[in-house]
Amino acid sequence: MEPLRTCIGCTSRKPQSELLRISMDRSGRITVDEGVRSPGRGAYICRNEECVDRAIAKKRFNRAFRTEVKPEAYELIRRRIRIEG
Repeated sequence: MEPLRTCIGCTSRKPQSELLRISMDRSGRITVDEGVRSPGRGAYICRNEECVDRAIAKKRFNRAFRTEVKPEAYELIRRRIRIEG
């Protein structure tokens, strides 16, 4: 059985494969984790812009990564979702 993860945007629980993992490495660099194997802190989000916008508005990325996330990281996430969509 596939593990369930919670979207930080809409807080719905879904199978891990349906969500996009965003990770932060030790240097503080935010990346889209393709293989769901990158070390460091991670957060899961649905593959739609509405959830990304909600997570940004409620500062859930900041809470998940325990730091202030820069706007460039949000653009990286949005670009990735647009490519997949």
